[in-house]
Amino acid sequence: DLKRQIAGLSGTNAEAANTALGEISEQLDHLRALIENYLAYSRKVQPKYLCVDLQAFFDRILASRKAVLPEFDCHVELGGLKQAWFDATLMQQVFENLINNSVQAAAAESVQIRIELEQQGSRLKIRFADNGPGVAPDLREQLFTPFVSGRQGGSGFGLALIRKLTQAQGGEISYIGGENGGAVFLIEVGQHENTGGR
Repeated sequence: DLKRQIAGLSGTNAEAANTALGEISEQLDHLRALIENYLAYSRKVQPKYLCVDLQAFFDRILASRKAVLPEFDCHVELGGLKQAWFDATLMQQVFENLINNSVQAAAAESVQIRIELEQQGSRLKIRFADNGPGVAPDLREQLFTPFVSGRQGGSGFGLALIRKLTQAQGGEISYIGGENGGAVFLIEVGQHENTGGR
């Protein structure tokens, strides 16, 4: 109905009305995304632990991200590991969100991501590093808090959801920064079969 009324306008009035309608539409899209992120964050998570083929797991994630994101390079170093225990669906969401953040933070720069795995006793340690601008010092303590975002237009749910999904598997994620700039995260997940490392 509103679009029909605007169609009947002309000149400056039509231009102003179309601009206002565009802004309303943009705000509605932002609100919809915020609600979807909040619902995803508030859902109860029930992990399903599997013995995951690590090479196939990371190949699948990189293929899915490269299909929808601007160009980026990612090197995965498995550290001699072939398999690990975790919920593949939850961990895929974790890595997709981290890769999305790296590509968005880099803007037009060439994005380089490195993922390194290491087994220490019963813990799987995964280091995720990029060559982007890193995280501002004043944001680091609240980095995993909902509604806190260092990116303009960000909802602040991406990293909060990542922490929730990691903790649901008995794991933890922390921001450890990069000595030469860039963002560096450390993910740790227990490797006890059928117990999720608890």
